Amino acid sequence: MHKEETTEWMTAATQQRLRAELATLEERLAEEGERVRELAADTTWHGSNEVIPSVTRDMAALTHRIAAVKAALAHAVIYDPHSVPTDAVGVGTRVVVSEEGAREEFIIVGPAETAPAEGRISPDSPVGRTLLGHRVGDVVHVQTPGGSYDLCIEEISPAQ
Repeated sequence: MHKEETTEWMTAATQQRLRAELATLEERLAEEGERVRELAADTTWHGSNEVIPSVTRDMAALTHRIAAVKAALAHAVIYDPHSVPTDAVGVGTRVVVSEEGAREEFIIVGPAETAPAEGRISPDSPVGRTLLGHRVGDVVHVQTPGGSYDLCIEEISPAQ
């Protein structure tokens, strides 16, 4: 079975933030590993049996996050939001849509940059996936877990 590689769209700033996070996580993992080795080597320590399992759970969580950050960085495709084409909706574009007269704005960003409450959506989200490739004036049908609706694309511009 072949696992499909995923593109991780991100700005250079997000790539830099993830690299810094990775360095911090790796440092914390090394510190936790040293702590476990010290506890295991201490023949005078008679602490709770919960200490080592607790630390190893923390280490497992750190290891999981490190793997996720490394995978994102390995598949990173860097884009400059100020120079993306705006003839169609794509990653790095700001899109103004309307539904029955109500206007809403979205910025299409990579998964590491999403903030749905701020209108920053992934191209993998139902709305983002539906908008991709469409142009001003297009009406798209969005299917979400909460129902379906139509959006008219009013404007496309570079994300700021």
